[in-house]
Amino acid sequence: EETLATYKARVQAREDKTRQTWNRTWMGQHVAFEKRGERRFPAPDGSVCQGNQEAAMLLDPNARLDLSTGLYIRGDQENS
Repeated sequence: EETLATYKARVQAREDKTRQTWNRTWMGQHVAFEKRGERRFPAPDGSVCQGNQEAAMLLDPNARLDLSTGLYIRGDQENS
């Protein structure tokens, strides 16, 4: 059984680690966010075209993931 002192020490260690990470982030030594790559759209990652494809997929209730290619397809496209 964990004692109260052990529990508090673990909480303090987690809070210290979080504080250190935030401090490193604010000082530019740690990246706060990394853009996800290799998304499942035919257009190149990060391109405007990919953003348009993603928006179209999110707005199309019939859009599906094509398991044979691993890419999203519009609801009006045929599976090939």
